[in-house]
Amino acid sequence: MLIALVNGAVMTPAGVVDGQALLVEDGLIVGLVAPEAVPAGADIQDLAGGLLVPGFIDTQVNGGGGVLFNDAPTVET
Repeated sequence: MLIALVNGAVMTPAGVVDGQALLVEDGLIVGLVAPEAVPAGADIQDLAGGLLVPGFIDTQVNGGGGVLFNDAPTVET
């Protein structure tokens, strides 16, 4: 199903873009288009002027292989 996220600011690699609709299909971003170019039948979701930014995942690691970095803070650990 195609979802169109409208009425929000979208952060892109080029900066924040206003007045565009972000298209998502099957969990993947498929386009950034003018709101009037949203295909018929798309599920339109209003962002109410919000800011749409990428999610970030914390990849912190505290140890591995049976060793905690806090217990042995050395290059070898």
